[in-house]
Amino acid sequence: MAKASRRGGHPLWALVVLLVMAGVLTGIPAGASASACRNWTGTQPPSPGSSGNNLRSVAVLSACNAWAVGSYSNGSTTQALALRWNGTVWKQVASASLNSFGNDLSSVTVISPHDVWAVGFYDTGSGGTSFQNTLALRCC
Repeated sequence: MAKASRRGGHPLWALVVLLVMAGVLTGIPAGASASACRNWTGTQPPSPGSSGNNLRSVAVLSACNAWAVGSYSNGSTTQALALRWNGTVWKQVASASLNSFGNDLSSVTVISPHDVWAVGFYDTGSGGTSFQNTLALRCC
């Protein structure tokens, strides 16, 4: 199986960010000011990696409950990254790391405040031998 590109999601992510800012995905009526998202403006999520931090998907349940997933890297390993917005700040949520070589979350869905699902992959190899396996996580 070919290794997934780490750069392919940027145009889609940019569209999602623009739609969220425009209120399309958050339910803010057209013409509403940015202040309608009073707690979202200017708050940056954590970047735990020393050599790479990527967010690939966001799911919004309410103004006080949103999730973002992706990965972070500390040089030789990539770990799954899950963040939760509580209405004030983004906080990192512990996520399973099934392999020390590579873990990555690519999509998240919030069913309810206590039912959050994320999917991605974990990599079982290093160097020239690498195989990606499916990864599905449920939180809360």
